[in-house]
This record gives sequence, C-alpha cells and structure tokens, in this order.
Amino acid sequence: MLLWPFAARGVVSAFTDAGSSLFTLGFAVPAGAVPAVIVFLAAAVGLLIITLQIAYLPTLYAAFNRRETEVALLNARAGVPSWGPELLARTHYALGSGTSTLDTMPDLYAAWERWAADVTESHTTYLPLVRFRSPTPLSSWVTALLAVLDSAALFLALSPGAAPEVPARLCLRGGFLCFNRIARAMGFEIPEEADPKSGISLTYAEFLDAVVRMRQVGFPIERTPEEAWPEFVGWRVQLRAGRLRGGRRRRFRAGPMVRTPPPHGGAYRSHPSRTGPTA
Repeated sequence: MLLWPFAARGVVSAFTDAGSSLFTLGFAVPAGAVPAVIVFLAAAVGLLIITLQIAYLPTLYAAFNRRETEVALLNARAGVPSWGPELLARTHYALGSGTSTLDTMPDLYAAWERWAADVTESHTTYLPLVRFRSPTPLSSWVTALLAVLDSAALFLALSPGAAPEVPARLCLRGGFLCFNRIARAMGFEIPEEADPKSGISLTYAEFLDAVVRMRQVGFPIERTPEEAWPEFVGWRVQLRAGRLRGGRRRRFRAGPMVRTPPPHGGAYRSHPSRTGPTA
C-alpha cells in the first residue's frame, strides 16, 4: 500500500517490490528515493519478524513444557482428571504400599507454590500460553492446580493438626494469585476481595463424596464434615473469585469415575460406574 502511489505498473508492481524487499530477495529495485527507503524498511521488518519467531517460539515451548511436566507428574498422584481428595487419598495410601506418605505433602505444596508463580509470570507475559491445551485428554493445568488447592483446603479443614499449615497456606495463596492475575490479563472482571456471602458452586453432597473417598483409605480425619465444611467454603470462596473458566472438573459420559483402594497392596484400579462417589 505504501509503494502503490510510486509504482510504475500499479498495484502489481507495488506488490512485486514489496515482496522482493520483505523477503530480502532483491530481484526488484523500485525507482526513486522514497520507494527505496520503504523497501529498506520492509527488508528490516522481514528480518525482525524471523528473528522474533526464532527467539520466542522456543521460549513459549519452554514455558509450556515446564507447566505440563508438573501436570503430568500430578496425574499419578491425583488421577485423570486430577481431583483433590484423590490426591490426599493416594498419598496417604502410598499408591498401594500400605504406608502413609503424607510427610511428602509439604514438599509438594512448596513445588506447586513455585509452579504457580512461574505460570503466573509466563502466562501473563505470553498470554497465548493460556490457550495451549495439555496433550493428554482430560488433563488440564487449570484442573491440576485446582486439585492441588482443593487438597490443601481439605487437609486444613478436616485435619488441622496433621496438615502442613504453612506450606498449604502458601500454596493456596500462590494459587489464588495465579488464577486471579491470569484472569485479569484475559480481560475478566475480578473483584479485589472475595465476598464470603457469594457461596461456591461445589455442593455439600460433593464435599461428602470427597470425605467418603478419604475415609476409604483410612485418612486421618480430625473433624466431622459439618465442622469442616464452613472452613472449606471459606477457602473455596477466595478461589472462586479468581478462577478461570473451565476449571470445574468434567464428569465422564459413562458416569462418575469410582476409584477403589487396592486389596493387599496391589495397584490402583479405576472403572466407570453410574453409582458411587464421584472421583
């Protein structure tokens, strides 16, 4: 368009000069000082675009790879799709070994606090990363983070004496900030402070399903569900204020997934069923 007024043969000549300069082919030389300046600028822009592509595509993939590595590691602990109560149940049951490994939860919460900070920085700087889907079906970084935060909230609400309070609270705070800042970067209107009266989408019946799953493996529960529910709602209200759309776990078409503890130390098994607690 810039070369068109100076082109001898109209738009065809202008298109030829622009293509020759933009892709640095150099077979077309326009006449005049102004067209010469334009084609030099076009050549510089072409080189700049290629340089940016070479520089930024590996950067984007590296950020995507860091994000998905932790999500893939979580799948072994929390199932697919990830679920907070399943994370606590499997960790307590140690994947069928019969020995509780809840002492590993502080390290897991610390790792996911750092992961949330990394995702916050990378996904607000390079916003298209938000829409890069996980390669595994039913796996999502939003659902994975939600599962970790739910497990921390459940741990603090149901077993405050055994819960790693500081790592769990720091992980919750990091997750809240991650969802909040990315949602703001995407253009969603997020309140500065969560309204305790707004409630949550999770029902008390679903909360009881989570308690049932944890009791199946003998998880150390110190409070009754009635006592723990208000505190869990308090954590979830803060999360709801900044959570991205699509964070809610999807249900299987064949029915809820039922995961049963393995007999005699065997491997976990999962099967779809139309009855039983939702996984």
